[in-house]
Amino acid sequence: PLQKRMLASRRTLAQRGFNEAVTYAFLPETHAKLFGGGQPELKLANAISSELTDMRPSLLPNLLAAAGRNIARGFSDFAISEVGHAYAGDKPADETLRAAGIRQGDATTRGWLKGERNADAFDVKADVFAILEACGMAASGLQVVQQAPAWFHPGRAGTIQMGPQNKLAVFGEI
Repeated sequence: PLQKRMLASRRTLAQRGFNEAVTYAFLPETHAKLFGGGQPELKLANAISSELTDMRPSLLPNLLAAAGRNIARGFSDFAISEVGHAYAGDKPADETLRAAGIRQGDATTRGWLKGERNADAFDVKADVFAILEACGMAASGLQVVQQAPAWFHPGRAGTIQMGPQNKLAVFGEI
């Protein structure tokens, strides 16, 4: 079931216009700390470089770095995503499969019938619901609450959950 959900997530993201990125599972300690990592058990004993010292607690830091490189090269409209593992500790149960994506700039493909409009939190929310539905979750049983990790904009982010305990996804502007 996990492999089917992974493939369904990748396929859904591609259908929604995302280009898939494949990033390292490690990142600098400063980036890890910004996204809830930086614990001693997530430090690499034999890092491949002096900058990539920690296992990633989230897919977002590496995607944000890739987005920054795209912007620096003059690409202002893009959507990139990754489906991969994130780490909360050094035990096998602490490794989770996640999907993450970043939209920047124009929300729709340009054409003579469509006007330009920048992507917003509602576009991302629609992406998240599409992924959850592709993985077998019924949207009618889910609720959106206005809670999100600190790296999201406080008024333009939310959490999708099933009941008060089962948090399935977070979305918003960074």
